[in-house]
Amino acid sequence: MKFIYDRPEIAMVQTLGTTNFCLVPPKGGRGGGANLQSIRIPRQFATMLGAETGRTYTMQEVMELAKPMVPEGMEVTPSLISSFLGLGAAVNPLDDDLKFYTKFSEDYKEYLKEKKFNTERLDPASAKDGSFELWAYYHLGLPSFSMNLFTIPKVKEEKKKEEGLSLEEVEKMSSDEFIELGEEKIGAFLEANKAPDRFTANGIIDMMKSGQFSPKQMAGMMKNMPKPKEEGELNEKDKTLLAYVDKNLDGKGFLPWEPYTHPTLGEVEIGGYLPFLENTPPTQKIDSLCMIQLPWLLKLSDKLPEFKFLNEKITDMGGGVFKLEIFVENKGYLPYPISIGQRNKQPEPVVVTLEGSGIEFLNGKPRTPISNIGGNQVKKLSWIIKVDKGQSVTAKLESKSVGADVKQIKIGG
Repeated sequence: MKFIYDRPEIAMVQTLGTTNFCLVPPKGGRGGGANLQSIRIPRQFATMLGAETGRTYTMQEVMELAKPMVPEGMEVTPSLISSFLGLGAAVNPLDDDLKFYTKFSEDYKEYLKEKKFNTERLDPASAKDGSFELWAYYHLGLPSFSMNLFTIPKVKEEKKKEEGLSLEEVEKMSSDEFIELGEEKIGAFLEANKAPDRFTANGIIDMMKSGQFSPKQMAGMMKNMPKPKEEGELNEKDKTLLAYVDKNLDGKGFLPWEPYTHPTLGEVEIGGYLPFLENTPPTQKIDSLCMIQLPWLLKLSDKLPEFKFLNEKITDMGGGVFKLEIFVENKGYLPYPISIGQRNKQPEPVVVTLEGSGIEFLNGKPRTPISNIGGNQVKKLSWIIKVDKGQSVTAKLESKSVGADVKQIKIGG
């Protein structure tokens, strides 16, 4: 942690491990301490927002109350409200951040497809609470990506030749056509597709005659039903691992279970998959795996925000007073900071400074922080200053990680 906090120039975190945020965006669904649909506004904020202290509000209602209070051009978001009211720590990726994670995930799949890289593999592990990749996102407020260079390829099972009707064929039938099949064929169809016991041929026929059910509805429902596991049948992961062990390791990646007398636990069995089987590739494949996948991390780096001065506008207001407007551009795809960074006020903001001999600031300050700029967007900063005509002002854009810029601006000719 000290290493990271001593280096505020870090702009993105990339982790090689067992998870893969490049392929599968970080998941939400974790429970937090705050109920955002039943918010009780603290007294010190209720007066400011014109809210009642004795009732609760939804997040949407609080956002509407807050809109008149924020500066023009500033967006009121759930993360802004949560931070302002102190509603507790964020425990799930924020929606705006998931947009770029999802976009990059789709791009990565296309990239792998172009490289003819097999993506039909076991799913990467889910990130554990407190993992480095999640810590970097939630605590540093930085885009955090992870990659697992190797996972076991899925088994390619040969499709069994279907006997009788398929779900696709039934889906296209009318109710009358399906009923005409008769009780025997309908019963065979239900059995072949492992329909629940409550689905009987007679019951389905009656429902279709009464118009309660159509073949299309039935087929769609059966497609989405989890198929019951047959006794002794292996799950997909075990099938994949055992097939990989047999094909690539001559069966040496799995030890048969054997009885063992443990000094404390007594009679137990020892065996199963060898350690690191799931994430350690054969040595002859390491170079090719790295050469195909690692360049993607460099492509992600190209998406980082980059701040530059775009242009400026000077308005002579008379009496040696000038309005100075400077436009700052984010030339990168990613915003700065990302949404979780805005919520946590991490990392530190970009600052624009104005320097020059004899400048008097009537509106604005010599150092102006920029709270955020979206990807490929421009933000306007303005000052009213009093300065001798023809005086030059030096504008400096200072940041630890998104670039720096300097511009000499001549005031009033």
